[in-house]
Amino acid sequence: MENPEFHHGTDMRSSYWDAQAPLFAKLSEGVSSYVLGIPDIGRAFKGENRKAACIDDRLTGNLRLAGLGILLPKEEARAILKQMKPEILCWHPGCGAAAAAYDRLSPEEQATYGSPDAYAKAFAGEMAHELGLPPAERANVEPEGFHPTRVVYYDGTGDFDPSLLDETMPPGFVVSRRYMDEELSKETVDFSLGIAIGDHGFGNRIGPGSEVLFIAIGNDSADVEKLKRELTEVASRHSGKAKVDGFVAPPR
Repeated sequence: MENPEFHHGTDMRSSYWDAQAPLFAKLSEGVSSYVLGIPDIGRAFKGENRKAACIDDRLTGNLRLAGLGILLPKEEARAILKQMKPEILCWHPGCGAAAAAYDRLSPEEQATYGSPDAYAKAFAGEMAHELGLPPAERANVEPEGFHPTRVVYYDGTGDFDPSLLDETMPPGFVVSRRYMDEELSKETVDFSLGIAIGDHGFGNRIGPGSEVLFIAIGNDSADVEKLKRELTEVASRHSGKAKVDGFVAPPR
């Protein structure tokens, strides 16, 4: 169900935007220099468990794949998840990837599942079973129907979880580039940007001077530069909607 507060009032969108403004002012001066000033930045790379989840900005976890791979052929999704070596899989209601995948199903298949949420749950359960993991967990998201972010983290380390930094880094979509090939990773960034600039994101607030920030995260400077080139290719297709920066992860 759509969130009426989001669609019929701007107060919620404005409050998130205004609350994040001071942090984005600091990031605009340079992501790397800002990150170097965070005393506990290493915490974001030391999650207690390996949790695989959707790229959604409202979730936690250091292993991220859109809808746990629900848009991919099952063999490809399974292969990526297996490479990630997760300890637990999490699905969430209102998943945009699951909704898109559900729309691709035949009418008979849609009748079998009944809803995108049911399909997301079934897919996550199937992947967990095939990987020999505990039953997939449900992760609730807040706020419903709205993504209060303008960041996409492009993580080449496979360890990054911005939720572990409290409010010193903004929430954002997380794309686990380490475990996906370049084309799928760029497609996922593009998908994330579409949400951020659409009706379920900040929409027309995104533009020149207030772009979505693509942040490349690598293990060394060469890695960061490579990831930034990939992100620049995506940003170039969306003039004035995205800009690229990055930082080197601390030693682990």
